[in-house]
Amino acid sequence: MKKLIEEFIHTGVGYNRFVFVLIIISLAACKGTEKNMWYKGNTHTHSTFSDGDTGVKEVIKWYHENDYNFLFVTDHNYPLNPDSIRLGFAQRPDFILIMGNEVSDVQVVHTSALRTSVFIPTINNYRQQLNSGEMSDAEFQSLPDTRTGILSMHVKHILDDGGLPVLNHPNFVSGVQVADILPVQGLRHIELFNGHPSVFNWGNELHSAVEVKWDSLLIHGKLIYGIASDDTHQLQRNDRELANPGRGWIMVRADALNSENIMQAISLGDFYSSTGVFLKKYNVKNNAIHVVIDKKTTLDELQKGRGYPRKDFQDVSPGFTIALVGYNGNVIKSGSADKAKYAIQPHDRYVRVRISYRVDHGGHTETYYAWTQPIEAENGFFASQ
Repeated sequence: MKKLIEEFIHTGVGYNRFVFVLIIISLAACKGTEKNMWYKGNTHTHSTFSDGDTGVKEVIKWYHENDYNFLFVTDHNYPLNPDSIRLGFAQRPDFILIMGNEVSDVQVVHTSALRTSVFIPTINNYRQQLNSGEMSDAEFQSLPDTRTGILSMHVKHILDDGGLPVLNHPNFVSGVQVADILPVQGLRHIELFNGHPSVFNWGNELHSAVEVKWDSLLIHGKLIYGIASDDTHQLQRNDRELANPGRGWIMVRADALNSENIMQAISLGDFYSSTGVFLKKYNVKNNAIHVVIDKKTTLDELQKGRGYPRKDFQDVSPGFTIALVGYNGNVIKSGSADKAKYAIQPHDRYVRVRISYRVDHGGHTETYYAWTQPIEAENGFFASQ
């Protein structure tokens, strides 16, 4: 269509204002059909370029063959350019690779650098420079030594390179607490769910559940978007105790499948996170939320049985439950349904949606989730950052 219009303009042959207007209208209509498409992707993946057990081509092939639309390979401190990889198989037109890496630092501060092609320095990297004489002792002593400072350093470098920073697995080992995150400027994304079995998404003696941490950040006026990811390390064997793929992902709404649109949508929070539940419809219009569960796709996903390391975050009824979650994690409204509408009230401050599907598996239960991003009330709530 675009080529036809250009030919009309260039040649002037058969140029007719009426026909031209019809073409423009048709082009606009075609373009409109591309909008509001949902694309499935993983933001946290490892290969043998760091501590994964599988070569990068096979890792990419797994996601390609399992209906993902985009993938970030984020090996530890190893910026991988997708253009340097010869896949060895025919790539689907609806699958793209986006560059990235996981900036892995001391004090278990790990930050994904999405769409960043340069090496992001770490404290260990600076220590090597100190030992080699490239950095003075005074310069090294001036570097940050707190989790807040280290995370801030990561975020600044990633943003300076035009990338998007994501705080990874805040509940891994000693992890990162809310007090560490609050002072950090420019951070808008954290991993709400991480598929690695050593990450205590639901909390332990050292940590509140990550969802609780998320609300703690939100009530302080810090707008944060929650990401679900695999943190894939193992593909050679499928086991609940291994970091296998297919456990957590994001569904991004974009006009078209390219790195620019995907990155813009993630940056703006136009996505939902999932560990198994799919949505048929999710939109916010005139400060009203409308969500519809895609039951068939959800149940189809459940049948794949990838051994997700899950735990019930709270008591939920068997089947589908939609919970409207507001300020401080308080449930505004909850019910067993496959769709819901809600008009956000000024006193709500913000609202997000948590959808769950609880199912029995031979004497034990598992709960699959989807989380939408926080929407503030019309009178505003989140502080500018």
